[in-house]
Amino acid sequence: MTGQGPRYEPMNDYLLERALLPDGWAGKVRVAVDGSGAITSVEPDADGADAVPVGGIVLPGLPNLHSHAFQRAAAGLTERRHTEGGDSFWTWR
Repeated sequence: MTGQGPRYEPMNDYLLERALLPDGWAGKVRVAVDGSGAITSVEPDADGADAVPVGGIVLPGLPNLHSHAFQRAAAGLTERRHTEGGDSFWTWR
């Protein structure tokens, strides 16, 4: 992801143009980050004269809930033993 905004710099404050916070959308959101990369404070409608500007919108990280667990549950339940040719991916489908 090159050219997609400022690079992470530890122990900096960032001024986000727009961000989705628990109370809804906010502008001029100042985010303080400590040396380990942890967010220490979030302040909407803040002065960010000495903060690194981040343009555009910022959303919280979203988890990947994609799963193939159903395939483990279905393994063996959908197979049929054929006398000719045996099982294959296509007979499973």
